Amino acid sequence: MGFGNNLYEVLAHAHRDSIEASEALQGDPRFLLAEPVFLEHIDRRASPNDPQYARQWQLKNTGQDGGVPGADVQAEDAWLVTRGAGIRVAVIDNGFEASHEDLVGAIDPMSGYFLDTARGEFHQGTEGMPNEPHGTFCAGIIGCRQNNQHGVSGVAPETSLMLVACLADQVGSQLTLARAVAYCATPAHEIPGAPASSGADLIVSSLGPNGAEWELSETLRMAIEHAAATAREGRGCAIFWASSNGRNVDIAKDEVVSHPDVIAVGRSTNRDQEDNSARGAKLEYLAPGVDVYGATSGNSYRHWTGTSFAAPCAAGVAALALAARPTLTRVALRQLMIAACDKVGTLPYINGRNDDYGYGRVNAHRAVALALEHSLVQAHEHAGAYAGRADGAVDDIYRHEIWAASVDELRAFLTQSQLDFGCRAVARPHDGGFVTDVYASESEISRLQSARAASAVRVTRRQNASAEGRARQAETSRANRFAARVAVPRGVGIKE
Repeated sequence: MGFGNNLYEVLAHAHRDSIEASEALQGDPRFLLAEPVFLEHIDRRASPNDPQYARQWQLKNTGQDGGVPGADVQAEDAWLVTRGAGIRVAVIDNGFEASHEDLVGAIDPMSGYFLDTARGEFHQGTEGMPNEPHGTFCAGIIGCRQNNQHGVSGVAPETSLMLVACLADQVGSQLTLARAVAYCATPAHEIPGAPASSGADLIVSSLGPNGAEWELSETLRMAIEHAAATAREGRGCAIFWASSNGRNVDIAKDEVVSHPDVIAVGRSTNRDQEDNSARGAKLEYLAPGVDVYGATSGNSYRHWTGTSFAAPCAAGVAALALAARPTLTRVALRQLMIAACDKVGTLPYINGRNDDYGYGRVNAHRAVALALEHSLVQAHEHAGAYAGRADGAVDDIYRHEIWAASVDELRAFLTQSQLDFGCRAVARPHDGGFVTDVYASESEISRLQSARAASAVRVTRRQNASAEGRARQAETSRANRFAARVAVPRGVGIKE
């Protein structure tokens, strides 16, 4: 190899595989280095190529415009797992530019608007929909498309956006707003015969009066509680709402965002500081909302400030978490989002929160990771639903640790086993001996232990890899060896 002194690629025909060959050469004093060559899936990095992505500090804060590097929602790490495909987010606002160049392909067919008439009839579709910069910006924060040669990226750029316009010119009744919330959860309320599956997975709204006080009508209360309890076939719909803007505003004066089923979101800066949004016990957490960059009407882009844009940012993070684990209930998703928050700012957190920051600033990477962990826990609790079938062909695959007192005992135990060693079959020192990882069903391990009955090897089950594969399968276009149970030859690894 011309780029390294005395470096060669070798075909070792005398050995079973590249792992055994490299181990043998490592023990030969004539060689300084010997490593196996693995086949890997080497994906592209998650950083998108949208022309103005670098201005979106809320997604990746590199310190631009005086910000603090890392004071963002950690979107790129989350995108390595999911970009939100399969999740429908309803955005309730005054209007939208549904034809915006950066929203092409994002608009859900259940989008629609309430006519500004005495009866306020609902019109399905975006033709004739009111066009308002505020709503367009909110929708774009969530779902602007990625890598499309236009503008920016959304937090969850593969979600489906269910745009619902009401209260034209910011004037209207809570009855219309209640109908909008109920429609998002159960479209059949406005479109007879619409299937339950056509409802939203998440709802977000940034509507409300400019002042701090907002009284909640009984009609809107019932709509909120209906969506929270019955949407998503009983799993419930998480409802995000922008808190009031203003210094030292008491959030309790806003009865809508203070409703127990509503998630009240405040705004943070590019230095991870709270910034003049309502405070109090009902504030859930903060999300970037100060000079954030996004898409607005007229096929244009701009910086904008407001809790109005923090709420859809938080909803986008929730969409990523829900895409990683679509069966999460509304309550589980809410708890997960809280647990994922970064404790930012200089104020102390008492029992995990304070009145200015709530539980902290949302973190997409951690939310997705917690969703996957939740998937593994649930799969472990219900493993019987997948494993132990009569033919044994669909047993779940677990990561097992195999321990032995020496490498030779490990090799003797595993020889001729045809088990999957993952990407790196490495014997590492552990607990006075050596341990390596294998991927196998419990029945395969049991058969191996029975065949090696006299062996002093210990086998410890560590992780249900099939469950993780199922959780990720919807987000990956390539075959997953754990979910599909595709045999992988020893010495050949597939990077998940």
